[in-house]
Amino acid sequence: MKIILALLFSTIGLKGCSQTTRAEAVKAKEQQSEMQIEYQAITRGSFYKTAVDKNTISLQKTRDESAVEKAPCSKSDWQSIKEITEEINLETIHDLEAPSTKSHYDGAASATISITIGDKTYTSSSFDHGNPPTELQPLVAKILALAETVENP
Repeated sequence: MKIILALLFSTIGLKGCSQTTRAEAVKAKEQQSEMQIEYQAITRGSFYKTAVDKNTISLQKTRDESAVEKAPCSKSDWQSIKEITEEINLETIHDLEAPSTKSHYDGAASATISITIGDKTYTSSSFDHGNPPTELQPLVAKILALAETVENP
């Protein structure tokens, strides 16, 4: 009798865990639709910021927030961004080391990338503009390529 009860409780417990896992997966997918990615590169004399969400690509080249150019983000571009982002361990992007340090002496703009999913924001450590850590390279390349479509429609 004890064995039957133990098996019954184990089955119920495992079934509850699988439902929790499914619920977490659904929640993560919903949050990813709320994802926004922001790339920013700054020096004393220049400013460059681009943000992408599932609907819009925005580009700002001055600190004047009224001078923001916008373009629509296609579904295929957004899908590509989501796939690239899924390959990145967001919990550790603040620990990634930059491959170069030209921004330390104004040899390059200091850049960061922030990924906001739901109410949580993951921000990278700073790196030289256009030369991110290897793990972020595909995402930065995609974001900068999309920003060029706003500049040159």
